Amino acid sequence: MKTALVKALALVVLLVAAPAFADEGLKDKDPDSSCFVCGPGSTGGCDECKYDGHDSPGRRTSCEKLGCVITGKDFCTTKKDKKVCVPAT
Repeated sequence: MKTALVKALALVVLLVAAPAFADEGLKDKDPDSSCFVCGPGSTGGCDECKYDGHDSPGRRTSCEKLGCVITGKDFCTTKKDKKVCVPAT
């Protein structure tokens, strides 16, 4: 009986704490915007390059023209010390 109670209590704690840990992954991110991550070798000072819609060769080319060496995709950052470039449309 005591073991079942401990397991039940542990499950409750896990279920209550899980959303707090899940939100940590979006900290400093804008879930309504998409960016290419600019990696090593990038020029122009861009840390990320914002794009609208879906990933496409044209959108990648626009960001590469700004000096972004694309190493991945993510939600755009909201950090003030990061530069998010936006290609002209």
